[in-house]
Amino acid sequence: MVDLQKLAPSLKRRFLKLFGSRIEVIWLPTSQLEPVAGELVWVEDSLFEIAVRARNAVPFGGRLVIEWANIHLDDSTAPSQGLEAGQYVMLEMTCLRQDPSQPSSCDADSPSSALRDSWLHCDFANAQAMIRSLGGQICEYNEPGRALTIRAFFPVASEASNDAQEYHVTEELNRCRILLVEDEGYVRDVACEILESQGYHVVTARSPKEALEIFEQNRPVQLLLTDVIMPGMNGQDLSQHLTSLDPELKTIYMSGYTEGFGPRTHRPERMIPFLQKPFTLESLTQKVKQVLSSDAF
Repeated sequence: MVDLQKLAPSLKRRFLKLFGSRIEVIWLPTSQLEPVAGELVWVEDSLFEIAVRARNAVPFGGRLVIEWANIHLDDSTAPSQGLEAGQYVMLEMTCLRQDPSQPSSCDADSPSSALRDSWLHCDFANAQAMIRSLGGQICEYNEPGRALTIRAFFPVASEASNDAQEYHVTEELNRCRILLVEDEGYVRDVACEILESQGYHVVTARSPKEALEIFEQNRPVQLLLTDVIMPGMNGQDLSQHLTSLDPELKTIYMSGYTEGFGPRTHRPERMIPFLQKPFTLESLTQKVKQVLSSDAF
């Protein structure tokens, strides 16, 4: 269960940083929002993916209007959104595009041609899969050359279902072995200490080459937690190689960079979990729980 009212201030700061100076952000005030279903990391990842889609939809700059609302969809209105009747929290992002023929106020930040077209290929498949698994939906309404509106519907939380899921995850902890691959010693040591304090068995590697050897010596491994950028072999190639040896292996990518990050999974039916560095104890442990307890990854 996630309290969006408490999450909103930090989201606003992150969104403003993401959208940059070319985009005017209008964050409309909201009344008290209902808590929504899911874990914090799930919801944050989905919202960030939606925000990236919105940013890329206005490459020349423009205006972005963000609004939250508690809504009730009845039997006559819910099907039009692909939803069941019930209570939802709706996020609406309306992207008003600037005319590319008009001069930009930030010429130094003018986007390249690749970025101008990137929004056409930037979807939110991971966010859509997560929200749908909770009973929600993302809808998109595009007016070519003028505006893009994105609406995300998050089901209002049920205390009973949230408690049941958390108990199930806790019961499985001691059976999981995690292979942690990180070339920065401090990050590797901190992550290992956090995960071991939560009951996981962790084996560490300083490089992809070392990870290949350790994987063979410590099978079965349930989860690969790997940095994306490493010398010799990147995290995605390492994941693909190890998954070819064990198709049940799950992967979480870590990186300090989000710009341009988008490892394409060799298992397209699965979502791609990503952990932003620097991470906190809560974000790391919740992400690991999320991936290990879900069949979506």
